[in-house]
Amino acid sequence: MRAFYILPMPMIELSDDELRDCALALRIAARQAQSDADAQPNPRIQQIVLEGAQRYAALGERFETARERRTSTQI
Repeated sequence: MRAFYILPMPMIELSDDELRDCALALRIAARQAQSDADAQPNPRIQQIVLEGAQRYAALGERFETARERRTSTQI
């Protein structure tokens, strides 16, 4: 039997522009998911889509916070 090992991912260094783009893309995805959830007649599916929208928004906030933190330390 073969053993599989999970290797840690290397750190990703993103520029301010890349962080801003990621945050913007996630905010757009969150809004789109919110619209999709509003159009969904099935409450269970609607809840699943809303949870995805919340995750997108939270991750977008993390990217924006990282960008702000980087910008404030470079001054």
